[in-house]
Amino acid sequence: MIIAPASQTRGAERAILRLSGPAAFPTLGCGLNSPRTRVFRDFEWQDNCWVMGSLLLFPGPASATGEDVAEIHLPASEPVVRGVLDSMIQMGARLAEPGEFTRRAFLNGKLDLTQAEAVSDLVNARSEAQAIEAARLLAGELGETVQSARDALASALTELEAGLDFEEGDSQDIQTEELDEHFDKARASLDHGLSSRKTDSQHRSAFRVLMAGAPNAGKSTLFNVLTNSNALTSDEKGTTRDCLETSWEILGTSEVVLGDLPGLGDGAVDARDQAARVRADHEEADLWLLLLDSSSATPDRGLLDRDWGAQVLVVWTKCDLQQGVSDSFVAEVSSKYQTLWLAAETGEGIPELLKVVQSSWEEAAAVLRSRTAAEERQRQALDEALASLQRADELRRGGRSPDFVAEELRAAMRPLGELVGQWTPEDLLDQIFSRFCLGK
Repeated sequence: MIIAPASQTRGAERAILRLSGPAAFPTLGCGLNSPRTRVFRDFEWQDNCWVMGSLLLFPGPASATGEDVAEIHLPASEPVVRGVLDSMIQMGARLAEPGEFTRRAFLNGKLDLTQAEAVSDLVNARSEAQAIEAARLLAGELGETVQSARDALASALTELEAGLDFEEGDSQDIQTEELDEHFDKARASLDHGLSSRKTDSQHRSAFRVLMAGAPNAGKSTLFNVLTNSNALTSDEKGTTRDCLETSWEILGTSEVVLGDLPGLGDGAVDARDQAARVRADHEEADLWLLLLDSSSATPDRGLLDRDWGAQVLVVWTKCDLQQGVSDSFVAEVSSKYQTLWLAAETGEGIPELLKVVQSSWEEAAAVLRSRTAAEERQRQALDEALASLQRADELRRGGRSPDFVAEELRAAMRPLGELVGQWTPEDLLDQIFSRFCLGK
């Protein structure tokens, strides 16, 4: 039986501990009154200290992992969650290894390997586009494409092998044109799979940091300081109307791009600002720097409620001037977002900003390396299968023995089996699931 936190405790109201294994229900002293059961009960997190929580039971094989699964829902207090976790370990549970829940789901046939890899992608997605891509894979889009190709290859192979049982000239001989439909279907499926993987990876060439905020929040000034540029700045609102982007060499890599968006929010100057807002709605970033003017008594609250689709760092600008924003509003913002204070012209807060961005970029780079490895494995399998299919097609059209054609079809099926995890070496599974975070 394994256990791990399945949620974050910071900034949340509820936390989840997840258990999986045949001993999960007996350890918790629970039986089942229905296929899925929810029980409210107290949990001891310190000696004679109890907390009310709820227990959700999902019996296998209809659970996420295919085993008996239990979820303990608790108040999101780190000491409470840690105490209940320690208590479960003392009762016989083992802390799960990274990716072990998903690995059990894969081994029990709940997911194929492409879906299992998508779990990690979805958890680590840093933008809406990345999350959508991962969700498609998790829903089985690539797996279905691969299965379609495997079915067509299997049908072609079945017809070829059936024809081998008859003497040449027999009425049962398989004619070349009779296999065209199966070959065409397999080729179309493989081409579709390769096309989708190439398209999915195109938008990841750089880590994109975009600055957004109301007019005169200090975006262009900060952009100039960070990139050693000479973008036009002015006290007049609406001076910047285009998105300026440049490689952020100050971080020591060309893989980071910094962008400065036109002023957004309530401080519109004219109708052109509305167009800037529409453009911002379609911008994609890995990290948003949301700049708020700390010297203003009325910062744009609407920007905080916007769905940015990625990680947000709130930057209070002009902290070298007298503070105009209320302490209560500062506290409200800090409860929702990571924040820092900065004065671009004096350099105050710049080192702290660089540390945050550097950390975010390094984390994204690690995730990207993991996803790139998965994509490369998938593309390579599809390429190998397509190459074998093409050789088989050339052989059959060239009048070669069906034995040679059949061998190439078997060769095409092998990498597809590895792709979905049917014939995947154990060391490759270890490598794939080691990239997962704890609790997934």
